[in-house]
Amino acid sequence: MRRLESGDEDRARTYVERAFRLPRDEHDEIDPAPWAAHMTLFNALVDDVEASPDDEDAWLDRAERVLADAAPVAADEVRAALRSMLESMAELTPAETSRLRGLTRRVVEDAEPLAGVPDEPEARTVAVLEVLAAALHHRRLVAEAREPGA
Repeated sequence: MRRLESGDEDRARTYVERAFRLPRDEHDEIDPAPWAAHMTLFNALVDDVEASPDDEDAWLDRAERVLADAAPVAADEVRAALRSMLESMAELTPAETSRLRGLTRRVVEDAEPLAGVPDEPEARTVAVLEVLAAALHHRRLVAEAREPGA
């Protein structure tokens, strides 16, 4: 993420390509690169909810903006992360739950990250970079919202 944030896309790509060479985690049955990207996005969204006042749903506005601005593969991962939040966060209000259900209606439960991406190195590398870019976009939206006078 730091490389994307600094605009060093070549170096970011190199790191992602290296992550794809890591062996599959047979214990957890996951491929590290897609899961790391998915969890980076998921954790950013959860952190935003948890840092938000209970009576405020601006976090969901930010998530919807990231969803609208994201590349298609990244948008699928945003929806998957939101679906996981819907299933795991008891503290969501009824209004938030309703909005999340609307946003995640077509999400396949328990799908692997990047499930719809062809199993080709270039396609998967680009997909991870797009997911990380969505997480970075979210981080910037949170920073803007938390600036004094925002």
